[in-house]
Amino acid sequence: MISLRHIEIAGFRGIKEPLSIPLNANQSLLIYGDNGSGKSSIADAVEWFFYDKVEHLSREEIGRKGLEALRNKFLPDDDDATVAFNFSEATLNATKVLSIKNSKLAASISKTDEAFSCYISDSQKENLLLRYRDLVYCLINSWW
Repeated sequence: MISLRHIEIAGFRGIKEPLSIPLNANQSLLIYGDNGSGKSSIADAVEWFFYDKVEHLSREEIGRKGLEALRNKFLPDDDDATVAFNFSEATLNATKVLSIKNSKLAASISKTDEAFSCYISDSQKENLLLRYRDLVYCLINSWW
């Protein structure tokens, strides 16, 4: 089984400075903190890495899969926003980047081979994130 070993996030949503999150396959991860401390930014980074969008930022009024809302607004134009994942299977390690080129925001990823694409496709079939809205939905539906 492939597990996520390490996440690095920089310049993404509410995370301007680099954030390093080491993970242990034998332990659960609970993220807590004050409002505005970056909890949702971490979940958004995971969602964007695997799904190439963040659902709650991808509505029509935001446009372009919500890309404009993903890059930290205080980040200098010549700095990239990055989300890097290291897996137990090192051949899957990859970095997604949001950069400004020719005054336009562009997304790219360091891995495009078939094995990585298959892994991402298989992962998209799983429930990778449990957000508040998911908990509410589960509770409401279990009561009725």
